[in-house]
Amino acid sequence: MEIRKLVAYSDVAQTRTFKVLETCPQVFHTEFETLAKFNSIAKLMAHIIGTEQRWVTTCFLGEPRPSRYELTAPDSLEQMKKDYSDIRARLYEGLNQDLSETVKDILGDGTHITISKKDVVFHIINHQTYHRGQISMALQRFGIDPPNFDYPHLLADMATLS
Repeated sequence: MEIRKLVAYSDVAQTRTFKVLETCPQVFHTEFETLAKFNSIAKLMAHIIGTEQRWVTTCFLGEPRPSRYELTAPDSLEQMKKDYSDIRARLYEGLNQDLSETVKDILGDGTHITISKKDVVFHIINHQTYHRGQISMALQRFGIDPPNFDYPHLLADMATLS
C-alpha cells in the first residue's frame, strides 16, 4: 500500500478521535484500569504525539531527540490537537525525502537499529492505530461510542486529503 495513503488514513482516524473527545471533555483525563502506564485518554494521546515527534525529529529532520512530550504534554485537548497538527505537517514534509534511505536509531529499551524511513512511517501509523484502539476501549468503558476506524468508512474523508 502507498505510504501516503496510510498517513492519510491516520489523519482521518485522528481527526475523528479528536471530534469525539471534544464532545466528552470530562473523560479526557479520567484514569481507567489497565496494566499499561498510559492509563487515561490524555496520556495515550500524549504518547501518540510524542512518539511521532521523536521519530520525525530524529529520522526525518536529523535533529537531536526531543525531550519526551509525554512528560510536558499540555492539559488541553485543543493544544494537543495543535501539537499533533504541527508534528504531522513535519511528517508530510519528510515524505518528500527518499523513503528507502536508512537511519540509525536507538529504541526505548536501548536496542540499536537501522531502519528505512518508509518503515519509520509505517511504525508511526501502526503504533497510533494500536493506541487508538486503546482509546476506543476506554471510550466504551465510559459509555461513549468511539469513532469507526474501519478503512472503507474513512475512504471518502481520505480523498479530501489527496
